[in-house]
Amino acid sequence: MIYNRPLQRHVLQSSKSNVIVEELAKRRKRRRESFKKLIEDSEDSEESEAEKVTTLKVKKVRKQVTHHREANGEWDDIEERFVTSDPKMSKWYIDYVASDKYDRIPRLKRKFRARFRLPRSSFIELVALARFNNWFPKCEKKDAVGKVGVPLELLILGALRYLGRGWTFDDLEEATGISVATHRNFFHQFINIGATELFERWVKIPESEQEIADSMKEYAEAGFHGCIGSSDATHIIMERCSARLKNHNLGGKDSHTTRAFNMVVNHKRKILHTTVGFPGRWNDKSIVLFDGMLRSMKEGKILQDVEYSLFVDGKPMKYKGAYVIVDNGYLKWQCTIPPFKETLSMEELRWSRWLESMRKDVECTFGILKGRWRILKTGIRLHSFESVDNIWKTCCALHNWLLEVDGLHKEWKNGIPSDFEGELGYHDVNDADRTVPLILARIGTARHEDFTIVDRIFGNREHDASGMGIGNGYISNFKDDDDILVVAESEEPTTKQTCLLRNTSYKVFRDRLVKHFSYLWNRRAVKWPSRTGKVEWTLKK
Repeated sequence: MIYNRPLQRHVLQSSKSNVIVEELAKRRKRRRESFKKLIEDSEDSEESEAEKVTTLKVKKVRKQVTHHREANGEWDDIEERFVTSDPKMSKWYIDYVASDKYDRIPRLKRKFRARFRLPRSSFIELVALARFNNWFPKCEKKDAVGKVGVPLELLILGALRYLGRGWTFDDLEEATGISVATHRNFFHQFINIGATELFERWVKIPESEQEIADSMKEYAEAGFHGCIGSSDATHIIMERCSARLKNHNLGGKDSHTTRAFNMVVNHKRKILHTTVGFPGRWNDKSIVLFDGMLRSMKEGKILQDVEYSLFVDGKPMKYKGAYVIVDNGYLKWQCTIPPFKETLSMEELRWSRWLESMRKDVECTFGILKGRWRILKTGIRLHSFESVDNIWKTCCALHNWLLEVDGLHKEWKNGIPSDFEGELGYHDVNDADRTVPLILARIGTARHEDFTIVDRIFGNREHDASGMGIGNGYISNFKDDDDILVVAESEEPTTKQTCLLRNTSYKVFRDRLVKHFSYLWNRRAVKWPSRTGKVEWTLKK
């Protein structure tokens, strides 16, 4: 039998097409029936039809997209919609924002302060200040469909918790119901405001006479007239430093990448000035070159109208120009006065010990800052140097604010007179072996009319065994090469003129400070500053 092959091929293709058409029709029919059944079931359930359709859409496109707009016009984060909740229903909002019990109950007041480092009244003031100045314009702003943004109070609480306890942004999301991205974006805005608005308001170099007098009062009581504060540098760990800059920023006692900040504080622990961050490898001598306050003091641009008198050889000598006390890591400027590294003079040793004790106020300030704002202790987990600097300045501004909140910025009461039984270095014979090293006691380092008992016991070092005399080149108070003082005739103490600190050499000025302190010590005019006026220490006998 002979078949017509083209006709046969056409018939086969037509039959296949009919089968395909029928199959597609069946599929469309089943899909319509399934959709109708879904609508009927949704009417009996609590979910609305719009929510059911949205759920189907989520199941289809969840792997392809991360955001889409819902039927009501709101953007929905598909990956986070099942973990985030309404921020106003969170425990933080209910307890700390909507309720005022943390303002009324003393125990809860202390808890709020411990958790967020600020009293709740100061927190409310900060929120009001932010809204009044419109510091965060995008927060609580309505979107296109009229939905209000997340509460500003929760965002500020999250920033304070991040600084105070070193939380992560994921921890904040869990506590507030606000996404990680929102907390992160707001935190960068918060520290930027803290480093500008808050820092300029709370951290200021003293300018008026009253501000200068408030900073100098405690140092004057301790015998350091003209001193306005103490200065030192500290290191802040930066965990996410760029690999290409890691070697440049390795510093501190541990092998961490750090940023170094120099700070000037007064004895009340109030921060007068701080620098931006510098590489951790830099030492104090390098950082002080870029310290705006100390350089301006050296060049005579600020704090040059400060007047005080120093007693040199019993004569008052007027000086103009403030200075700060530092350690021996700084450059030898007239405005940065360190203790003596090596000395055989009891007057210089006593003055150095007293200075080192007074200089502990800047070390205490570092401890307070790192204890209160734990992010400075545990390490900053942000990438940029600018963010690290902004965090540091924000913490310094909040520290000064809390001093005023707690009333610690006020003038301290009268200091505590020293209970030393005589001058340090001119002790009784029974005290020589206990309080004075033997090598120092053997050397008659200070000439004094009452210094005869120790001379009889240990011998007079100025005794001339040759019979030729001591000689003109003899120096009784021996010093190393760096500390031998050569005083010019024009620098002799006088009361007829006022000396400018910037025109006085570093060594001459420090020697006059020692003589001034010894003059006050001999007359029991030196007091240890105290905030309460109570005796907080005594000399063991």
